[in-house]
Amino acid sequence: TSTVGTLKVNSVTAATVAGQTVCSGTDAVFTVAPTSSGSASLTYQWLLSTNGGGSFSTIGGASSSSYTVTAPTGTSDNYQYECVVTPAGCTAFTSGAGTLRVNGVSAATVAGETVCSGTNAVFTVVPTSSGPAALSYQWYLSTNGGGSFSLITNATVSSYTATAPTNTSDNYQYECLVTSGSCTAY
Repeated sequence: TSTVGTLKVNSVTAATVAGQTVCSGTDAVFTVAPTSSGSASLTYQWLLSTNGGGSFSTIGGASSSSYTVTAPTGTSDNYQYECVVTPAGCTAFTSGAGTLRVNGVSAATVAGETVCSGTNAVFTVVPTSSGPAALSYQWYLSTNGGGSFSLITNATVSSYTATAPTNTSDNYQYECLVTSGSCTAY
């Protein structure tokens, strides 16, 4: 009988890319996990969709098994990344897409209020935020024209009511610190 000849089948039958959730300004690292057989070396090419997966475009220079999105901001929230994995000389396999979620608050505004003495004034913060993280709130008060602010105890929702202010409260200033999950507050 002859010597044994071994059949090697080079292929990629699956490839996954897990979604990543980061704070705004913190790098996100996507890694492709291919299921492959054979001894062929694998090559990689990362693709990006900015329209919910409607179309993908090639990311120049992104040709390793991992891709780093450097310091994404809220404008990158919900971008999708996929990777084309190719065993040398064989058919390419495109991974499923991993979604980037970027938690952060990029702006927060509080409108001034004018009321009659003894009438409640309700201040509401309107944040511009991204990502899936829950927002938390902390209100502060300045009684010296904004020179310094003090924490208002138990004022931890998106609105704050100054109860029946009198003329001694005229020109008091209110601000709110808004935090997205464990990310930096705004």
